[in-house]
Amino acid sequence: AYSVNKVDKLIGYSYIQGTDGWTFMVAVEKGKIMAQANQILFRSAILIVILILEFIVISIYFFKLKKSSYEAHVRREQEIKYFTYTDTLTKLPNRSGIKKKTAGWLDRCRWNEQNGGAFFLDVDNFQSVNNTFGHDVGDQFLTEAAIRLTKIEGENNIIGRIGGDEFALLILNVNTVEDLQKYAKRILELFEDPFLIHDNILQLDVSVGAILFNYQE
Repeated sequence: AYSVNKVDKLIGYSYIQGTDGWTFMVAVEKGKIMAQANQILFRSAILIVILILEFIVISIYFFKLKKSSYEAHVRREQEIKYFTYTDTLTKLPNRSGIKKKTAGWLDRCRWNEQNGGAFFLDVDNFQSVNNTFGHDVGDQFLTEAAIRLTKIEGENNIIGRIGGDEFALLILNVNTVEDLQKYAKRILELFEDPFLIHDNILQLDVSVGAILFNYQE
């Protein structure tokens, strides 16, 4: 390095073979070299910042994609579980749902030292509703019937649809045949009032069967 007219310069030397030992010298202002070096560093810093930002954006997208995939998987599992054990028309437990709940219901009978009653009902001549008024009316009738059945008084009731026009109820603290008859009568009373479905008045009877579960130590 040297100074010419108070301007700092940098000198570069180069020996080239075959030139009888000639030496070539290049002198460049130090300020220009530093400016170019700073420019290169600045551009390099910008490039690094861009790469870091791209990495952050890609990472965020990756984690969001993974989270979305996990949430979709959870929703699918929940939907599968829901449709496996729930009747989509009445939103009550279906046959599989009732079977799954029965073990817990029997456990409560033992824990509480209570008897229980199981009631099974079938809507008489329901097929005639579908044949006469159409399946939309029939489906709505079953939905309304399910709503009425949920009004049955009892502790920890399990109410579900086990077939086309068949329902089941499990009720705790039903201890005698008289209790069975009381609840069976209550179920029949729920169907005494006619159903108004799409401006059609429907009056259908139901058949009810019942079983008493006796708790034993």
